[in-house]
Amino acid sequence: MNLPDFGKEELREDYSPDGKSSFLRIPAVFSGKMDWFDGHFDFQRIFPGVGQLYVITFLAEKYFGVNLNGEGVCFDMVKYSRMILPDTETVITLTMQKGSALNFVIADAGDETTIYSQGKCSVPEKQ
Repeated sequence: MNLPDFGKEELREDYSPDGKSSFLRIPAVFSGKMDWFDGHFDFQRIFPGVGQLYVITFLAEKYFGVNLNGEGVCFDMVKYSRMILPDTETVITLTMQKGSALNFVIADAGDETTIYSQGKCSVPEKQ
C-alpha cells in the first residue's frame, strides 16, 4: 500500500527528569490517488482507520526504530474524530517515551486543533 506525500520533518529528542522522549512532526498530504481510498465507501471516499495506523506504524519504524507490529505492543487508545478525505493536508505528530509509550496525532495542516485521529500505544522496553 502506498503512503501519503510527506514534507520536511522536524525531529528532536527532549530530556526530562522522567527520561528521554523523541518527537516527530511531519506534514503529510493524503492524495486522492492513494489505493487506500478505493472501495471504502462508494458515496464518499475516505482514508480508512487501518490505513492511518499503517502510516503511524511506518513512521515509528522509520524514525524511532520501533516495530509496532512486535510482540507486547498494544494500541491502548485510538480515537477517530474526523474523516480524512482525498487530498487532505495534515500534520502528523509522534512522541515516543523511550521504553514505554508512543503517542500520535493526525491533525489538519491549516488548523492543528482540528484532529482527525489520535492514540496511544504501549511499547515494551526491548523495542
